[in-house]
Amino acid sequence: MMNTLYSIILWSIGVTLTMVIGIMGLISSVVAGRDSIYIFTRMWGRALCVVGGAKVEVEGKENIDPNQSYLFAMNHQSFFDIFAVMGYVDVPLVWVPKKSLFNIPVVGWCMRRMGFIEIDRRNPLLAMRKLEEESRELKSRKSIILFPEGTRTRDGSLGAFKRGILIVIKNTKMPLLPVTINGSHKLMGKGSINVHPGPIKITIGKPIDTSNLRDDKGDALLQTLRASIEANLSNR
Repeated sequence: MMNTLYSIILWSIGVTLTMVIGIMGLISSVVAGRDSIYIFTRMWGRALCVVGGAKVEVEGKENIDPNQSYLFAMNHQSFFDIFAVMGYVDVPLVWVPKKSLFNIPVVGWCMRRMGFIEIDRRNPLLAMRKLEEESRELKSRKSIILFPEGTRTRDGSLGAFKRGILIVIKNTKMPLLPVTINGSHKLMGKGSINVHPGPIKITIGKPIDTSNLRDDKGDALLQTLRASIEANLSNR
C-alpha cells in the first residue's frame, strides 16, 4: 500500500515535469529551431529517471558515429526504457508510438513536432501499409528507436521478434544498432504502476550493415540482431 502511494506521488511529479518540459521544448522549437526540442527531450528523460530512482549506466557509446543516423533496435522491459535512452544516449531520437499517445496534450504535440510516425495498432494491415509508406522518409529524420518484440516483457526475458521491423530496415537501409536494456523491468513491471528504484544498464552493440539486405536474408538478419541483443542480456 505504501509503495503504491509512493508511486502515485512519483507519477504525479513525472506528469507535471512532462507538461512543463514539453511546453518549454515546444516554445524553443519555434523560437530557436525545430531541432532544439531534443535538448528538452534529453532533459525530460533524465528528470524522469531521477524522479523514479533509476541509476542509468551506458556502455558502448563508442559504437555510435555522431554523423550517422541509426535504427536503435532495443529489447523492451519497461516505460523506463524510453526515459533512459532519451535521457542518457546523446543522440536525437524518435520512435513509432501507438496512435493513442498522440491524443495526450503536450506529449502528442511534441511527438508531432519531432516527426514521430502515428501508427494505429488496432488495424494491423493499415498500420503496416502506413509504416511502409512513411519509413521511406525516415532516413531523412533522426535516429529511430524500434522495439522488435512489439511489447514489454514481464520477466526480463527476450520475446519473439515481429517481422514488421524488416519493413523499416528495407525501406531506410539505415544501419542497425543492437541495444540491450537490463534492469528496467525491476523498476516498474508491465501491468503495474508501482516504481522500485534501481539500476538500468544500456549496452550499445556494434552496428549491423543493412545497405545490401536482400529479401531472402531478412530472417537471418533478425537472428543476428536477436543474438547481439541477447548476448548482453543479464538481468532476467
